[in-house]
Amino acid sequence: MMVVTEQHVAKMNKAVHVLLMTRSPLALSYAGPGLTVQRLLKTHGQSAKNNFAMSALFSDKIAKSYELLSSAKEGKSGQLAKKSTPGIFHFATGYVFSIIRFMLNLKREMRSIEQGPIIMHAHDLLSAYLSWLLYHHRYPLIFTLHGKGGYVREPMIQYPKLQGTFMHKLLRRVEMTAIQRSDIVVFTSKGAQALFEDEYPDLLRDKDVRIVHPGIGVAELDSVPVDRALLKKYGAIDGTNVLLCISALVKDKGVDVLLEAISSLPEDVRAKLSCLVVGRGYLKDELEKLIIEKHLGDRVKLATDFLPREDLFGLMKVADLFVLPSVVSVFDQILLEVGAVGLPVITTAVGGNIEMYDTNSAILIPPNDSQALAEAISKLVTEEGLRKRLSENARQRIRSRFSPESEYNSYHAIYKEIASYKR
Repeated sequence: MMVVTEQHVAKMNKAVHVLLMTRSPLALSYAGPGLTVQRLLKTHGQSAKNNFAMSALFSDKIAKSYELLSSAKEGKSGQLAKKSTPGIFHFATGYVFSIIRFMLNLKREMRSIEQGPIIMHAHDLLSAYLSWLLYHHRYPLIFTLHGKGGYVREPMIQYPKLQGTFMHKLLRRVEMTAIQRSDIVVFTSKGAQALFEDEYPDLLRDKDVRIVHPGIGVAELDSVPVDRALLKKYGAIDGTNVLLCISALVKDKGVDVLLEAISSLPEDVRAKLSCLVVGRGYLKDELEKLIIEKHLGDRVKLATDFLPREDLFGLMKVADLFVLPSVVSVFDQILLEVGAVGLPVITTAVGGNIEMYDTNSAILIPPNDSQALAEAISKLVTEEGLRKRLSENARQRIRSRFSPESEYNSYHAIYKEIASYKR
């Protein structure tokens, strides 16, 4: 437990060094950890506040190099390396190297900081655990959790066969230890905290828990031109009301509920509508079968290849409405983005969704309710005035409440507070 003392308040006269840690490649990953670190660094650089220095540890280069050297693109030597190592061994070896490289980078980064309070801020499980393992409470540790119910629950959703295995139990133990050893635990929404507490009852008891909502930078969104040719490129029908759903194809996202809702629409409404589902995941085959069974092939298209970020933003600008019927929700980046663009939103009244939107800025429905979803879609397809009102309200709400500056200021206040703690 840390105690604030008058002597240590004086430390704030020195620069505060915050070591932002994530093992996800920031330039390639658009997941929560990478985006958050990018926003914090960018906002800090623009604000240039006094007595506050921020360093960052990015993804490990040896792991990336190992993957490249083992790919077919590297010629015969790369192909030979890949053929000569079994797949699981190849993956495990690369993962071990990446952990070692991360630890070496962390130590090097810590040695480069000459004076001033040091704060360690982890944005993924291994970063939190390894930083504690190496430094054993020498420095304050903040751990921001971006996943649904923690980091271990996410891969269990993607790979349910791992449930109950030795690896699952080991990762849960690592996650529990990382939480217990963190000085401050941050969630992206109250809904995210509630999901975590369902997964780990009593683990947060007596912990210092904070909520910091992610921000949304609008410059990248605004720079993307309106290009209706994207609709044809990805299979939507231009001239109809285009319903866009950008989602991982997993059970938690409720894409199957969306297909059920579309199949139950009145024929005159369905004739005015086309749906484009963009995403990848283990439910791909099941959803394709459902589209065939429901005779939706002329109305619904799945785009399951990787889409450039510019195309995702472009689709948001030319679609007519957005639907994400999640069963559970943390604080989805995609909902921030479509709201900032001004796309009318239908989503579920769960978790972070009701912290992001209210009933004036989105249609909020119960989860797993295809009938309520069908009724909401019908209203938006037939009522242009409602679409316009939701669009304007969502755009204003998201841009004013969830800015990168707001997120940065919340973290900056935590940094100032924790830098004065004595261990």
